[in-house]
Amino acid sequence: MPSRNSKNNRKSRKSSPSPSATFSSNNSGPTAQITGTFEGSISARGQLRIAPGAACKANIAANDVRVDGFFQGNCAARRAMQVSKTGACKGRFQTSNLRIDGTVEGEALVSDRMDLSPSAQMRGNIVANRLVVSDGASFEGTVKVGRFSGPQSKAA
Repeated sequence: MPSRNSKNNRKSRKSSPSPSATFSSNNSGPTAQITGTFEGSISARGQLRIAPGAACKANIAANDVRVDGFFQGNCAARRAMQVSKTGACKGRFQTSNLRIDGTVEGEALVSDRMDLSPSAQMRGNIVANRLVVSDGASFEGTVKVGRFSGPQSKAA
């Protein structure tokens, strides 16, 4: 017979939204997919995908990130990040390559190439080595393009 505490615990789990994630493996490495609602921290060795209709509020570290749903937080993608036409992001994004087809608000720090496609809507700050803005893309904010070595010393 279950204890009263375990019954109460089950009820509290049902009332709060539960995160949902699936994991699979392919030739390019493991893939994690977020569906439903997720809040917390995520670290993935392979690719992380936020599925259409999903809402993720997190700090993310992964090799590759694809956002087809909604993401809010900080994202560090070692290789690449893509925000699809159905994707929307708000936060700080640091990656080697960033492609935006959807809506992004925040700060993008891109060590190699950033692409704003014709359907892209970006509001915020961009620091990128290379930036490609396609005809039809929307952007509001500040841009720094090129290699930057950081703050210069004012010592004489």
